[in-house]
Amino acid sequence: MENFIIRGKMSKFIRIRKSLMKLVLQDFVAPLRIYFKTFCGIALLFALAGILLVGCQNKPTPFLDNSPKSISVVIDNNYPPFSFLDSKGNLEGISIDHWRLWENKTGITVEITGTDWSKALQRMEAGEFDVIDTIFYTESRSKICDFSKPYTAIDVPIYFNNDISGITNAESLKGFPVAVKSGDAVIDYLKSKGIDNLLEYDSYEAIIKAVKNHDVIVFSIDKPPADYFLYQYDLQNKFNSTKPLYSGQFHRAVLKGNTELLAVVENGFAQISKSEYETISRKWYGVPATNSNYFIYAGYIIGGAFLVLLILMLWNHSLQANVKRKTKALQKSEEKYRLLIENSHDIIYTLTKDGVFTFVSPAWTVLLGYPLNQVVGKPFQPFIHPDDLSQYMVFLQKVIETGQRQEGVEYRVKHVNGTWRWHTSSAVPTKDETSVIVGFEGIAYDITKRKQAEEEISRLNILMSKIVENIPNMIFLKDARELRFVK
Repeated sequence: MENFIIRGKMSKFIRIRKSLMKLVLQDFVAPLRIYFKTFCGIALLFALAGILLVGCQNKPTPFLDNSPKSISVVIDNNYPPFSFLDSKGNLEGISIDHWRLWENKTGITVEITGTDWSKALQRMEAGEFDVIDTIFYTESRSKICDFSKPYTAIDVPIYFNNDISGITNAESLKGFPVAVKSGDAVIDYLKSKGIDNLLEYDSYEAIIKAVKNHDVIVFSIDKPPADYFLYQYDLQNKFNSTKPLYSGQFHRAVLKGNTELLAVVENGFAQISKSEYETISRKWYGVPATNSNYFIYAGYIIGGAFLVLLILMLWNHSLQANVKRKTKALQKSEEKYRLLIENSHDIIYTLTKDGVFTFVSPAWTVLLGYPLNQVVGKPFQPFIHPDDLSQYMVFLQKVIETGQRQEGVEYRVKHVNGTWRWHTSSAVPTKDETSVIVGFEGIAYDITKRKQAEEEISRLNILMSKIVENIPNMIFLKDARELRFVK
């Protein structure tokens, strides 16, 4: 009986506990349902707002009633990849695509004209166009135009033939003729550094064509078109470049005081999204090609790389001491030969195959008076006497034909004071990695005193002959063996 009563009380307790748990769960779950519904509602509102924002971004923002129906834009017609002419003569490039997208965003018609840069600047200043694009800011231009915010940074280095050394900055260009594009901002920069020997061309491509024809060995142009044209004309391995002289920035500009139009231009480009700009950039710069097999082999490559790295570390450790010893010996050898060249009384020189000096030793200044920067980068012809030029050309041609050292040619070289000095020279061919002759290395000796002595001996012999021929008495020579009559 007692056990029955206990079991009954336990059953009642269990039923009460279950009822309490149900009530607790209801009190806990009910708020969660409310929170969940509230969260879903807020998420839906954000989704709708996002859709509306995207829709607004894809529609042109209404412009003021006084906005122009169309604008005219002038741009460089030979500045790849930003603007250049295709095979049919139509303008294309990054900047052209930017303006077409601007036109779509604003509803304003854009008429784009491409021309030589110097003409673009002149015609813009004359008021023929509303906007000029791909323009660098300069103090002189700021007096004529109002500029937009910059939108692309452009490096401007110096390019020079890789047979030439010693060009590191603008100051090191003194003595060299430097090719530039007419109207380019780099002209003002170089002139501010004292570089006035500038060769102006209508376009960057015209400069590269002159390079191809060996008319130019040093030039300064913007890096993007330089890379494009050097590869197009297969010159990329024949020229080195310095660090950028400066990094310019592309702007768009309007005539001074036309701030309303500038605002329209700026607002239109502000509507273009980052992803749209990136799409245009990928179109012209390309994207790296990928291959799914690369991921399959990645593990093997990484494992192999670690193994190779371990081997290289051990090998490097064993070679370090030997490398240091060899480097020290090489430095001593280089110092020795540098001192020999700098202190030599004879002229050591190198020429390109076309006869342009790429190096002359300090003896040139000592013997002939010219500063070295007035010789390096110049052809040899102006320095040699016109009557001796042909035999020196034959001498160099013989070096090319035989591929062997030649010597003994005698010729006159002009001193800076206008006099002529006699030299004799020996030369050997220099070759590239494919054994093709690309230039000459030579040593020139001053033989002026010897030539003067020879001329004096010749003069005395002639004088003696005339005396012997005209003396009225008999002349004879006698030694121990014979008597010989001279006259």
